Amino acid sequence: MMAGESIHRARNHPSIVLYGIGNECSLENPEAADFFRTLAGVARETDSTRPLSYVCLYGNVGQMGDIVDIVGINAYWRWYDRLSPDGTPREGEAGQTPRLWLHSRGRLCHKPFASSR
Repeated sequence: MMAGESIHRARNHPSIVLYGIGNECSLENPEAADFFRTLAGVARETDSTRPLSYVCLYGNVGQMGDIVDIVGINAYWRWYDRLSPDGTPREGEAGQTPRLWLHSRGRLCHKPFASSR
């Protein structure tokens, strides 16, 4: 109900180009797929003119690739599991180029990430 109301309120705003329906949620939960299918249905029923997106962690796409139009993948370059306990890069990580990942309509694409720093 809340998602439909939010979309209805925002659907005519010129800066709304897509709707995000989740970010790094626990897709292993048995109810997750049904929940996201229902949420996607509400979003598409309320505004069928914009794509739906979901952002997952380290490529754990699950069934979201079949539910939404665009799946972003957070990789957290040099954060968390990419570092050893002492803060140094794990073996094989040093010097690797971070990559930007995008899963869209059944295709997984990746490109080197060019930082402005």
